[in-house]
Amino acid sequence: MLLLPFRRRSGAEQRELEAPLGASTPRASSGIADGQWHAVEDMFQPLAIAGSESNISSATTETTTVSNTIISSTQTTSGTTTTASRTTTGAPTTATTIFTTTTLCMTPDDGDACYNEVIETMHSVRNSPMSYVGLNAWSSFEEAQDFLYTTERSKTKCGKSCACAKLNTGSKCDQSVIYFMNEGVKQNLEGYSDFASDATPEDVQGHLSKSVEMANCSMPCRAAGWKGDPSLFCWSLAQQTGYEADVMRLQVSKGAGIFGCDGFAVASQDEWTIGQGPGRRVGEVKTIRFQSVEVGVSKDGTAGNAKLFMLAWNAILTRTTVLTFDWAIKADPDAVVLVDRLRDHLRPATGSTHFVRNCNEHPESPEYPMMYGSLEAISQGALELYRDGVDRCVAELAWEDWGEDVFMAKCLDSLGADPIDDFSLSSDGVCLGVDCHDTRAAAFHPFKSADDWRRCWEVATAGLGGPLPPLPW
Repeated sequence: MLLLPFRRRSGAEQRELEAPLGASTPRASSGIADGQWHAVEDMFQPLAIAGSESNISSATTETTTVSNTIISSTQTTSGTTTTASRTTTGAPTTATTIFTTTTLCMTPDDGDACYNEVIETMHSVRNSPMSYVGLNAWSSFEEAQDFLYTTERSKTKCGKSCACAKLNTGSKCDQSVIYFMNEGVKQNLEGYSDFASDATPEDVQGHLSKSVEMANCSMPCRAAGWKGDPSLFCWSLAQQTGYEADVMRLQVSKGAGIFGCDGFAVASQDEWTIGQGPGRRVGEVKTIRFQSVEVGVSKDGTAGNAKLFMLAWNAILTRTTVLTFDWAIKADPDAVVLVDRLRDHLRPATGSTHFVRNCNEHPESPEYPMMYGSLEAISQGALELYRDGVDRCVAELAWEDWGEDVFMAKCLDSLGADPIDDFSLSSDGVCLGVDCHDTRAAAFHPFKSADDWRRCWEVATAGLGGPLPPLPW
């Protein structure tokens, strides 16, 4: 893969234009946050002069000029043409001028008039959703901007949004970003000496969209960079058939459960589409397929699925940006997860190499407390230890008849991660019982049908729809 040098810039420099407005053949620009107007179609063409060669001694090229300050007179539908005939006295020549115009797009700068209008609108949607037909709490910044452009054109400072794309897990762009962050910089340290260590996946996506055509990246949508505190990457392993698929489809349609996290993925032994989120901040979700393996029975009578989840974790570590988030959360498909409560539980321990033990069903047993697999919370630092040391765990631990949660906890412990105990994190029927009215629990388990999952969700959220995605003030 061809990768060009990257230097992190600030402000408008970070989002500079690919080509100046009005160039003869500008490339489509999208998602460039420089507060300027940009052409989104390659529509600037020299005007054609038609006539008899014998009567035209020289051809004059006429051009159109698009002002980036007076917008209303030039903002038209892409591809519209106007034909005008001109006859000169004494000459039988008719010159036809074809004007080709284009729709303009705009990506506002943080804090400018349009940006503030959009943020205010996104907050208003949460307070009065019925007043904004076509928008909801999961609508993207660009969807809200286009709403203003379409419905309040005479008053808004906003133009049509520029094309952008969410960095969907498993997409070609996503894989390019992961390669760049994990391998590209390592293989060319000198060429990427200016690459910022804190560059986000969206920074890399923006760079690739402008510099590496084969990366298949568009400019990132603005809300992709809005993450909660602490930031969470949540994932589940789900089968394509049965109740797991039904529950996952319900979750994504509501932007609920793991899909309320800042990043998310669904691992599966099959490749299939989970569904579409309620707005472009979730978008379409497809599975990450990984190698299948037979599941046996563990020593305590549960699934002996340690090997299966080793492979699933490997897929998450190598094919997602999970390590750019503060916490990795593995949740069972039949667990109801409330992201806002989860952040509250994990915030005090953020920044350390921790994993959370969430069940003490048998305090007299040396095996307890344990990290039960319905909800596994592992900090960024602890997950890095696992990534670098899992082969050692496989070689040194007698894991063959363990469940995946036992293996993960014992592996992390042996690698030096620090366990912390939070027995109010989960309300789990497999541990001490489940109560969807528990106002402290961040997860409830198990609910093995979409209807049962929905009922617990509605009880736990008091019918208010659950936690909403992060939004700046």
